[in-house]
Amino acid sequence: MGLVNKMKKNHLRTKLLIAMVVTFVIFVCLFVCFNMKYENLFFDNTYVNGIEISDMTQSEANEYISEILDKQNVEIIDKQGKSYQYSLKNDFNVTYELTSFLKEVKEEEDNLNIFSKLFSEKRYSLKELTFDEDKFNSVIKESQFYKDGNDDKTTN
Repeated sequence: MGLVNKMKKNHLRTKLLIAMVVTFVIFVCLFVCFNMKYENLFFDNTYVNGIEISDMTQSEANEYISEILDKQNVEIIDKQGKSYQYSLKNDFNVTYELTSFLKEVKEEEDNLNIFSKLFSEKRYSLKELTFDEDKFNSVIKESQFYKDGNDDKTTN
């Protein structure tokens, strides 16, 4: 009877070992597949300036974000309450460097741990935004933003 119990114990250990190895192999396969899928893509829940770029390549994200930002307008209201709409791109020549920024974002995401990659929301903001100051000043001067017609000071 001692031999039968010993054989049952060994059989149970063998089954347990096989189950652990199979589980490990499944996790390794999932990890490899996950890394292959996201090798060139942004992870789920990734946003730049509130624009979702999940599952996009850097070039797709660049094109998509540019398309949206190029359509952005700004509303300026003067002291009398008159509203003015301006296109950031056309009226103020707003530009931004997306290519290097998105490369930095991707590198940062690649360095996150697996749980952050899968479950956390990743929000980024463009760091550099430039505009034509002369055009901006010209727009301000053309509207009713100056106090008593004084061209040297703007009012808040």
